Amino acid sequence: MTRSPLIFLLATACASAESPQRVLETVPADVEFTPTDVQFGPDGHVAWNGRKAGARVVFVDGKKVDATAESVFVHFSADGKRFAVELRGKDRQRVFADGKAEEESDSIEFVAFSPDGSHLVTVTKTGKEKALVIDGVKGAAGQSIEAIRFRGADVVYGLISGGKGFIVTNATMDAGIEGGFEIALSRDGTHAAIAVNRGGKGMVVVDGKPGTEGAEVEQPVMSHDGSRVAWATRKGDKSAVVLDGKAGESFDEVSDLGFSPDGKRFAYAAMLGEKAFVVLDGKKGEKFDAIGSGDLVFSPDGARFAYQGIRGEKCFVLVDGKKDPDFESVASLTFSPDGKHLAYVAIVGGKECVVLDGKKGELFDGAGNPGFDASGKSLCYGAVKGRELWWRVTPIAK
Repeated sequence: MTRSPLIFLLATACASAESPQRVLETVPADVEFTPTDVQFGPDGHVAWNGRKAGARVVFVDGKKVDATAESVFVHFSADGKRFAVELRGKDRQRVFADGKAEEESDSIEFVAFSPDGSHLVTVTKTGKEKALVIDGVKGAAGQSIEAIRFRGADVVYGLISGGKGFIVTNATMDAGIEGGFEIALSRDGTHAAIAVNRGGKGMVVVDGKPGTEGAEVEQPVMSHDGSRVAWATRKGDKSAVVLDGKAGESFDEVSDLGFSPDGKRFAYAAMLGEKAFVVLDGKKGEKFDAIGSGDLVFSPDGARFAYQGIRGEKCFVLVDGKKDPDFESVASLTFSPDGKHLAYVAIVGGKECVVLDGKKGELFDGAGNPGFDASGKSLCYGAVKGRELWWRVTPIAK
């Protein structure tokens, strides 16, 4: 029920509105590159890679990095002080960080720093098994790694292995639950919901307490504080969402279940026949051909809600039920900290721009995913204009 958007650049953020507009770097004329070879980090940190005389080169904040592969992607910590380079070869991949390369694997599934930047977490896949690697140390492996959370100095996550669902804290696994195959965690990792299916029947185990057995279950989610739980059930060719123990209307498909940050509101995408729509607080929204995957977004205070609807070749962003102008593609819907503004990246005539509160910004060859300063009074993003890599910080009119 989704259509993938065109490729966009890495998400950004800004601490202040200082130096509102500047060229960060200019890619040399003898280097072959495209806008998708650029990643912008917070506060104007930037990484780019390309080919020079047939060899790939990688630069982070103006300094060459001695790590290269067939393709490269750079991940920044939240403060921009650390970075990790994802090295993608034809058959093998690895992550390079702090001057050291981690163990090779068939593929890299996930890369992220902890919020304070002190830990680097990667999910690797070798053969049919996935493993979580914390600061270069490989943990237990299984069929799936789920719901990674950072709690102080600890990393908490779900592991599906050998037909069981486990909660793992750093390298310590709990006893596991037989039949567990999907796991949700609260934001701080102190609460867990595990979807369990056995013998054609299912239930959700919340903080170790089994729920009522019934139809098979999937897609468990928890509110940020773990006080509310929802999941989907599947019976025959129909799916329904169970919220706070009560089943809702049946549809052909349901997806993207999620709570608002304060846990008071709940939304998901659904499909019935050939039409897709969003169900927000129990009410069905406007019908589209598809709903953008991962684009159901609440404002930080939960008061506002936005998502992407797709109809034919047109993409619309709906904010509090009202449609913005249509674009060729949109991505990275982001509310300001105070919830008063919404920004996202859009494609217009093959160019990219950042849209703020429904109004198009300047067109670029590439536009980084938008962010706001802590006050919500300035919009910031990176942009590619020819060979120039720009950092844009724009005060928001009152």
